[in-house]
Amino acid sequence: MADSDRGGRFVPGLLIGVAAGAAVVLFSAPKRRQQALDVLRGSGLLTDDRSAGTLQGPRARIEAAAAEARRAAARTRQELAQRYQAAKRGDADSGSLA
Repeated sequence: MADSDRGGRFVPGLLIGVAAGAAVVLFSAPKRRQQALDVLRGSGLLTDDRSAGTLQGPRARIEAAAAEARRAAARTRQELAQRYQAAKRGDADSGSLA
């Protein structure tokens, strides 16, 4: 009977141990994360200045491309409006805007 009593206590003990271990990990993880970030910042591998500078190049190119796209859209819109007005007036030369 002692053996069956022992097996009956193992599973609840295991579950309590797993729950306690999970609680310890959950409560200590943010501290470890912060410590790792501090170490990376101290070594120069992770800095806010460096990451901001890295993004400036692509961001500037994207903004320049977007500005050019807006200018091209405005030119196309203006050209189409002129063609429409010319066609509406019945101009024979409505296809070209020379």
